[in-house]
Amino acid sequence: MKTLLCIALLGCHGSKLHKLQIVSGQFDAATTYYTLTQYRYTREMNPLYRPFAGNATAFPAMLAADYLAVRIENHIKPKHPRIAKALAIMDITSHVVCGIHNIELDRSLPEWTRK
Repeated sequence: MKTLLCIALLGCHGSKLHKLQIVSGQFDAATTYYTLTQYRYTREMNPLYRPFAGNATAFPAMLAADYLAVRIENHIKPKHPRIAKALAIMDITSHVVCGIHNIELDRSLPEWTRK
């Protein structure tokens, strides 16, 4: 997993914002994976990631989605730099919020729901 993340970060020739997108996406994937594998009665709510939920394929799937988001932003950036930056910030924010939500679930779920 660490190797995959390092390759993605080294291969990302974009800005610090793009690298932050990749890291925040992996933070979201890692906390989601942990929550889904440690607790009963939890499930992935995003229908696009639901097939990858609970197994290690979530990490490459998230990397691919973030890579696609960065490519789209790079395509938009020459004509609409503000929109491209806003998309990047929204992507980072959504990943961080989801990751924090998963950490809060870990703290708040009762012990009897552990697998």
